[in-house]
Amino acid sequence: MTLHPGMINGPTLITDRNSTPEGVSKFLRGDIPGVPDLQFGMVDVRDVAQAHLLALFKPGINGRRFLLVD
Repeated sequence: MTLHPGMINGPTLITDRNSTPEGVSKFLRGDIPGVPDLQFGMVDVRDVAQAHLLALFKPGINGRRFLLVD
């Protein structure tokens, strides 16, 4: 069984405002000039964590793939 999340978004444990999550936030808000208008299938980090937990205890899903997007 494999889980395939889209672009994972949500709270982070990193508090430094110059971190990668801050750059991604600027990108998504359109604060970076010259970046084309792109779209991504997104999923919240908490939903990814929940999907992993559910998958651990779900019988009969061996060999299956799951897309995790909005």
